[in-house]
Amino acid sequence: MKIPVNNNFLFTSVFVETLVKLGVKNVCISPGSRNTPLSLAFAENKKIKKTIILDERSSAFFALGIALRTKTPVAVVTTSGSAVAELYPAITEAFNSRVPLLILTADRPPELHGKGANQTINQESIFDKNILASFNAGLPKTDKTSLQKLLALALKAYSLSLEGPVHVNFPLRKPLEPWSTNAFVEEKTLKSISNFTPKNRDTTKARTQIPVAIINEIEKAQNILIFSGGGTFDQTFNNAISRLALKIGAPVIVDAYSPLKFRGSGRNNFLFNTAGLLHSQNFKDVLKPDLILHFGNAPTSSTVLNYFEELNTPKILINPYGDVKDPSGKYSSLLKIDPVIFCNGLLEKAGKKNSERVKLLKSFDKKAENYKEDFLAKLNITHEPKLIFETIKLLPDNVNLFVSNSMPVRDLDYFAPASSKRITLFTNRGVSGIDGITSTAAGIAYSSKKPTFLFTGDLAFLHDLNALQTIVKYNIDLTIIISDNNGGGIFRLLPVAKSKKHFEDIFITPHNLDLSKIAKAFGAKYFSPKTLSAFEKAIITARSENGLKIIRVETNSKLSTETRQEYFTKLSRAIDDADWQN
Repeated sequence: MKIPVNNNFLFTSVFVETLVKLGVKNVCISPGSRNTPLSLAFAENKKIKKTIILDERSSAFFALGIALRTKTPVAVVTTSGSAVAELYPAITEAFNSRVPLLILTADRPPELHGKGANQTINQESIFDKNILASFNAGLPKTDKTSLQKLLALALKAYSLSLEGPVHVNFPLRKPLEPWSTNAFVEEKTLKSISNFTPKNRDTTKARTQIPVAIINEIEKAQNILIFSGGGTFDQTFNNAISRLALKIGAPVIVDAYSPLKFRGSGRNNFLFNTAGLLHSQNFKDVLKPDLILHFGNAPTSSTVLNYFEELNTPKILINPYGDVKDPSGKYSSLLKIDPVIFCNGLLEKAGKKNSERVKLLKSFDKKAENYKEDFLAKLNITHEPKLIFETIKLLPDNVNLFVSNSMPVRDLDYFAPASSKRITLFTNRGVSGIDGITSTAAGIAYSSKKPTFLFTGDLAFLHDLNALQTIVKYNIDLTIIISDNNGGGIFRLLPVAKSKKHFEDIFITPHNLDLSKIAKAFGAKYFSPKTLSAFEKAIITARSENGLKIIRVETNSKLSTETRQEYFTKLSRAIDDADWQN
């Protein structure tokens, strides 16, 4: 028996149902006409959570936030044309950070391409080298063979998306609406397809054993250094790397957005102030490694990057995907292996090493921590380093914290207090842009039951105002702390700052906007504290209320630049002049 159907809707519904069976739980949809079959296929499926977002760029970053938090693939649906191009910034971030996204785009059929048809661009391979894989689903057909190929495509796309973004393009002919029947499907074919139970394929081909040569190299080394960069690691990794560091007598440099920065136990060998301490020759002399074990992404701090650049030390990169995260290019080995498997395997094989060097380095770190607290105590919150320091101190336990790129994440590296609070840290450091920051944080908050805070700059905030509409629409509980220095303060750290001509208008780009009016337009609860006590009160009030809260703190980028320079100079002097024999 043949059943009348709309071939587009049947085709996309089969694809969507397969994704749901595989484990996709969230989809972000932007409105459009050509994506009608895709959008309605998701809408009709009661097992998936739908978020409708007007702006495609914001939608993709929102999906990125959900995927960062859940570590599972999130689908993104758009119509054809320029809407597809709007997804590109989030896709590049996901590609470089290995965030699981399924990009599903509607397209005009082949006969409309190259003819000047409306909303028609070359969508195949549009993301080129910034995506794990791209597929063309082909024009919808309702025969058994075509539908079976579609099931295989859904399975392959999902399996690959576990390691990063994947694009599936759907060329669709009119009619697009489900009630407009234009084809038939055999009832037995439909039942067969409906009963299909996909089994997810593991695409990871990482090692499970450490090469003997690597073990021997580690055994011979006397001064091992472990670097923990950003990455989607969990508490299991935290425990494993802590045990390994203790056994092999290695200090652990904890990067600004390393998952080890705030939470977990076994932090005995962790160094939290390395970016500041590397201004001290005394510290560098003691730290000097003869082997580096590098986990996760590249360092946030240029100071740490430059230090690794200067060294001629063997470096082993440990990465589950085999990605190279070493801008210096000086790594000696690259192991495609799960970091936990590596740590546990090395724990079994490696002999115990002396930890006297670590004790001295930890004393450096403790002195730097104490000096930082004393130095910042005399400053007010118009100084950006003071603001990030107090933010971390005032945050409650067991929260999400998203830190924006540019100056905020660097100040986090330099000035955040060493804390054992259970703060789950998120950043977009794949390509480190300031676009989509608020949308990503909103996606994290949307998919989490924990309170979520975003620490951002004014330009990043203004760059992503469309996110506020989504936050209000879905009553997402998010507190945004804005360090408002009226422009791009980070450029004051670059050589171009010495140029008086055009520096303010081209680089600093002051916006001169009243952010309170933006907050009012979106119905946000707004605070503009001028003192530390008022800032503390704002944080406490924001914690007790739901919805969108904006805490705007006016900071001074020129003054903050001077503060950072003074801090590094005085810290270096304090470390170099100290008597470490007593």
